[in-house]
Amino acid sequence: MTVAIIIILSVLIIWLYLVSPSMRSHPDAKILNGLYIAHRGLHSEGIPENSLLSFENAIQHGYAIEIDIHVTKDNEVVIFHDDSLKRVCGIDKDIEKLNYSDLESVRLLGTDQKIPKLSELLDICTENTLLVIEYKCSPSNYKRLCECADKILSSYNVHYIMQSFNPLCVGWFNKNKKEIYRGQLASNFIMEKGCDFTKAVCGFLLLNCISRPDFISYNIKYPQVPQIKICSLLGARTAGWTIRSKDELKKAKQHFDAYIFEHFIP
Repeated sequence: MTVAIIIILSVLIIWLYLVSPSMRSHPDAKILNGLYIAHRGLHSEGIPENSLLSFENAIQHGYAIEIDIHVTKDNEVVIFHDDSLKRVCGIDKDIEKLNYSDLESVRLLGTDQKIPKLSELLDICTENTLLVIEYKCSPSNYKRLCECADKILSSYNVHYIMQSFNPLCVGWFNKNKKEIYRGQLASNFIMEKGCDFTKAVCGFLLLNCISRPDFISYNIKYPQVPQIKICSLLGARTAGWTIRSKDELKKAKQHFDAYIFEHFIP
């Protein structure tokens, strides 16, 4: 009986070590309370996602803006969600295998809007704009993206927080840019198609030991998973993604601090 108790306590301690957030006090923690975040900008028909037009629309409405960034082959940081251009631009090529010059003539969803550079968004941000920057990267290029983006962001007086599905990327901020409020993106991947071991581990937040996030950004379909509950009890704020109706928003408000939304006005 004593051995069993010791084993159970040991497993619990190890689990707590792995999933624990940063548990630090950060001045940006309070801004997530009740924050509305426009997913890929405030986009709609004729205003494509992650376009300068969608960002201008979000700024005019006073929302925080969630964006996705990639680094191109020639180290330009651009704003785009998918790894491939196919869905949004009709071109079956991966954005990170191209130079920025290859992207200049590409347009978004049949509009006149182009793939923006990160710097182009920063040029139109106001002093009240909050950016929630999602870093899109793999284990092989996360350092390059973090370093290239940091070089640009450091040259602007802009308020931003960061998040990523990649714990190594969030961990880079933990090591190199502690002043930035950082978030771990995840979902309950074991319940979703295409889950593998790495995704399952990330979904259980077992790699928080690498990222030590300040907040957890989690799929609103799974608000009751224990890993979110324990992170919240240990002081982490939570953001729910992606909310697409007022009914979903009402439910999300019962479980999350901040709300990443699209396709409607909260």
